[in-house]
Amino acid sequence: MSKQYDKQFKADAVKYYLEHKERNYASDEAKEIARLKKELRDTQDALEILKKAIGILGNGHRLVSLKPLNVSRGEKRNKNAG
Repeated sequence: MSKQYDKQFKADAVKYYLEHKERNYASDEAKEIARLKKELRDTQDALEILKKAIGILGNGHRLVSLKPLNVSRGEKRNKNAG
């Protein structure tokens, strides 16, 4: 007895597969390399956006400070910290 699936289910299954197929890695090292490459790409994109924002805000305006925040992931920022 074979199962019958509707067209929407099949379309969703194909879409899911195509969106997630690159997540099958040969090893843990390959998975970590892919994660680091994605993180690097995201960081480079954020840097480009910040450069553009500084360029826009820097024209005729004095920037107060661009010191980095020392906040780890998952850690809440202390409102009284400088």
